[in-house]
Amino acid sequence: MNKLVMNFLVTEGYVEAAEKFQMESGTEPDIDLATITDRMAVKKAVQSGNVEDAIEKVNDLNPE
Repeated sequence: MNKLVMNFLVTEGYVEAAEKFQMESGTEPDIDLATITDRMAVKKAVQSGNVEDAIEKVNDLNPE
């Protein structure tokens, strides 16, 4: 159940809540919590129709 809650917090971008939940429950997230803000910026760009901006953000984060 804790994994499910952590997954929700991470995928919805609730960084602070995920950090506090991690400390209180001992549940480790599957990704580095520091990357959530960047991931949410990409998600927001895609959802708003700014595909070029989303691609640019992805390339900035992972230039491979």
